[in-house]
Amino acid sequence: MRIFGILFMSILLLNSCEKNPIKSQPEEEGPSAKTDTVIVNLAYGSATDQKLDLHLPANRDANSKLIILIHGGGWSAGNKQELHFLAKRLKNKNFVVANINYRLSTPQNPDNYKMQLDDIGSVLSYLKTKSLIYTYGIKEIYIAGHSAGAHLSLSYSYSRNADRTIKAAAGLASPTNLYTLSYYNAALVDQLLIPYLGGEREVIKQRYLDCSPYYQVKNASIPTILFSGEFDPITPVSQSESLISVLSTSNVPNKLVRYTLAAHDWWNTPLYFDNAIDEITAWFRKY
Repeated sequence: MRIFGILFMSILLLNSCEKNPIKSQPEEEGPSAKTDTVIVNLAYGSATDQKLDLHLPANRDANSKLIILIHGGGWSAGNKQELHFLAKRLKNKNFVVANINYRLSTPQNPDNYKMQLDDIGSVLSYLKTKSLIYTYGIKEIYIAGHSAGAHLSLSYSYSRNADRTIKAAAGLASPTNLYTLSYYNAALVDQLLIPYLGGEREVIKQRYLDCSPYYQVKNASIPTILFSGEFDPITPVSQSESLISVLSTSNVPNKLVRYTLAAHDWWNTPLYFDNAIDEITAWFRKY
């Protein structure tokens, strides 16, 4: 059973009219023609899951802003295809979008959290080397994710972004405090967090805190916008509220967008989805 990231048919139908040529192979040499296209399954590492789709708008140039987009799935499931519709809409706003897969959590891996943050770092390095080939900028890079992908987006931004390569972040249904999250819905969350982090919350409490964006915020953290459904049964709105509070205390620009009567995958409501696209676009253009 899927735990995170169920995409509703209404959104699939909403986006089905958007036509984009898709290339399965990158052009090997020289700048790519500046057409509206998606190049799928570019390998940024040697592992099977280390692939990304590059969404390229036609009127891009050497200063075009780049977004790294990270899917959810409880750290142990999911696929970039789940956010294909979101990447398309952001591309239509003239962003270049790297919609990524990453290595998924397993109980056998000694440090799933580090592994997944390492993958984001590898994505950044790869994209910087390809900017001249595909024509986009590397001075204005942004990051966004849903659910577990939002957690990874925020955590990378706050803990590994000392040079501020990433300028701003967006988190959709974001887990921000893994320790308190495990109390909210233990029957569901513990089966995800125990194998992900390597133990129960009271046994390795400090690790739960160390891997939480809430405890990684600094005065130099990047501007952050969060989106939360007020009826989210998986990631409660209190997770976003608490992060907004510490960002404000640290004088970091922030914004929380709340959706009433909305759950974890609130984009099944076109009004909310359209609003989120507008808010993300405005936030990334501002910062």
